[in-house]
Amino acid sequence: MSTELMKLFLISGSIHGILFVIFPLFLKRKIEKPIWYLNGVVFFISLNNLQAWLIEKGYTSSLYFLKNFEFPWYLLIVPLFHLFLIHHLGLEKKVKIKDFFRFLLIVLFFEICIRTLLIIICFTNNLDLAIINLYTKIEEIFNGLYSVVLFILSFFILFTKKETRKQAFYKNQKWLEHFMIFGAMVLSFWILAIILNFTVNIAESHYIYYPLRLSSSILLFWIGYQGMFHYSIIKDQISLRKEIEKTAFNQLQLSSNEEKLTTIQSEKFNELHNYILKKERFLNPFFSLTNLSDEYNLSSSYISNLINTYSGYNFSDYINQLRVAYAKQLLTNKEYLQYTIIAIGLESGFNSKSTFYAAFKKFTNKTPLQYRSQK
Repeated sequence: MSTELMKLFLISGSIHGILFVIFPLFLKRKIEKPIWYLNGVVFFISLNNLQAWLIEKGYTSSLYFLKNFEFPWYLLIVPLFHLFLIHHLGLEKKVKIKDFFRFLLIVLFFEICIRTLLIIICFTNNLDLAIINLYTKIEEIFNGLYSVVLFILSFFILFTKKETRKQAFYKNQKWLEHFMIFGAMVLSFWILAIILNFTVNIAESHYIYYPLRLSSSILLFWIGYQGMFHYSIIKDQISLRKEIEKTAFNQLQLSSNEEKLTTIQSEKFNELHNYILKKERFLNPFFSLTNLSDEYNLSSSYISNLINTYSGYNFSDYINQLRVAYAKQLLTNKEYLQYTIIAIGLESGFNSKSTFYAAFKKFTNKTPLQYRSQK
């Protein structure tokens, strides 16, 4: 890839990312913490690439300090993603966020101070800039190791700690998993560049960062593309979940003249049914007959027979029926009219738009839009 084409990728990806972050600020809707953190990830990747583009183009200040100063935007990228993941999965109460931020800001402050001091020393003593270049390499090693540790921790949380998430999972998890895998590739290119940086001369060092710059720019374009489909839904869903928690809309109320389940006579089934409602297990898109069997210490066949006999549905339809009942209340509640139908469907426990629409049509003979419009 030519140098000019790489520069074009850098600047276009940076502008794309910055606009992607700025645009939602003009919308009249509250932005929740997880979205602020995720927007921060996109913003600082964009700023880091923009800084790299300015250096590549030679657009530097005539002032000695500004000419030799580089802000370590990349230090903030993985920590902000880690914070997004923690809030997105509802684990913020288990993490000391203030201590996390305090450490991050202290590291950032010291890195800026050290670089500033070195620039002043080089300027006042007319020293060679090799000392600043050496410090840059050392700084990048520390930041790289810190980022790798946090990324591995985030990877572990996302892929192995599913049962620690909130019962009402924020779905479209595949998008997030793909983001993590893509991020791992970008991080690998960065670590490779750090290693190679000690084996090449200064004049050629910028070439070893080309794979990193290219992959991070592609990541920004990918985020923008996904934003048209999944990212906006995730933002809507997170805001919806916060609104539900704030308004204490936590229990599914079944209408006695509408829902078949209220006529159930079996004491054991009622016990299971109330447990699923109270614990909101139906909102978990991963919830299965095996999960219920393990939680209640009853055989899967016994529970399946119990549900078939007294609800008239198989387990899958029984759970989907509860999800549809929950979605119906969200669709017609005036507090939630600003939220998209897809976000409501995902928040109700469905794992995709198609399964939500199919189930809703099956149990109401209407589409979610038709149901909301007539109420």
